[in-house]
Amino acid sequence: MLDCIYHSSSKSVFLRTPAKLNLYLNISGKRKDGYHNICSIIERIALFDDLRLVLNNTKKVRLFCNIKELNNPSNLAFRACELFRRSYKITEGVDIFLNKNIPPGAGLGGASSNCAGVLLGLSKLFKLELSLNQLYRLGEKLGSDVNFFLRGISFALALGRGEKIYPLEGGFKINHLLILPNFSSSTAKVYKAYNLNLTTSIDNAKLIIYSLKKKDKAFLEKLIFNALTKPFLKVYPEGREIFEIISRREDYSFSLTGSGSAVFLLYKQKLGGKIYKSLKKLGVKFLQVSTF
Repeated sequence: MLDCIYHSSSKSVFLRTPAKLNLYLNISGKRKDGYHNICSIIERIALFDDLRLVLNNTKKVRLFCNIKELNNPSNLAFRACELFRRSYKITEGVDIFLNKNIPPGAGLGGASSNCAGVLLGLSKLFKLELSLNQLYRLGEKLGSDVNFFLRGISFALALGRGEKIYPLEGGFKINHLLILPNFSSSTAKVYKAYNLNLTTSIDNAKLIIYSLKKKDKAFLEKLIFNALTKPFLKVYPEGREIFEIISRREDYSFSLTGSGSAVFLLYKQKLGGKIYKSLKKLGVKFLQVSTF
């Protein structure tokens, strides 16, 4: 994510923290720590939150977020700052100015990206020059997707609970249309509804890696998969109509990202008139994004 640092000085640092999509997400079982073991192919996309870290003289961490509900100590950005200060015995106070453009509760990884941005920004601000492994150890304590954003790559294979990151060769710029429902999704609720024995598992990871390496767009189109789709629709039946409407076009390749609620189309940035109007009636929003 070092390519996301746009300005730094002795007292402040400014970053733009990107979102992600899960081109593939499979689950192999539940762990003793309560998390699930996953296998995922993640794509970084050009949809950004704005993050500014500024030293203050209060010896405290203060968060200022444009979404009131996120402006509290449970915010991952706040927690990341507190963990960083404890870990490296930093006494200076820090103001976190966070302007959210990535919708929360959409499966786009906004909170994890903010968290990674705070860790990288503080390392820069306090001139600690932490290694990637040192940052990873902090990231693992905060969230499953944090290490992907710390790595600063366009495509990666994520294993374990998502914290083990392996950069992927090749890849190409993919255009997407994001479909954003007017409700957010709870990751905990969706995973709780997941039943390994009742969910059809598709092992496409190696094939997707191959298609990215060979830049085979047609092959990739047939492979995207998310094992959380059924539990998501079970917890949020209002999402079922969105899937049914998109499915009217057999040439659309689409998927849920993460645990929802956002859905993305592969290679498409516009919808047919009837489908667009039908989705618009449900109150969804649309965003055109691409690989970053």
